[in-house]
Amino acid sequence: WRFCDRARNRWYLVNGAPGDALPADVRRLAVLARSLGEPELREAFRRTTRRARGVFERVFYGQPEG
Repeated sequence: WRFCDRARNRWYLVNGAPGDALPADVRRLAVLARSLGEPELREAFRRTTRRARGVFERVFYGQPEG
């Protein structure tokens, strides 16, 4: 949650408008990645959201870890 919240808040500061998704435009994504100090932002986002999904499924659906 903290990673996604930080990225969303930084995107607002960089872009001047709210957004809940990573930018599709590679130049804008690069600007956001640099501002967060995450050169591989899209991969870090995927890794973080996969981990969060696993926790959600385990806690709410009782599924065993992967």
